[in-house]
Amino acid sequence: MKKVVFNARPNPPGIAKAIFAVMSTEGWALQDAQMATEPGVIAHLDEVTAEKLRKAIEDAAGDKVRIEDE
Repeated sequence: MKKVVFNARPNPPGIAKAIFAVMSTEGWALQDAQMATEPGVIAHLDEVTAEKLRKAIEDAAGDKVRIEDE
């Protein structure tokens, strides 16, 4: 399993929307995505989802996002 680590400070609303766009297929609501911006970590992801999330958050934030092993 993987986790995505990021800094949400550059654009919290945009990052929440990017997270929701990827994670809505996993059953997440927009509120779940908004809450995930606070700690800056989303865990328990498969490799494909982690990579999609990394790209979406980097596009929204303009900041580097790390994918780490759990």
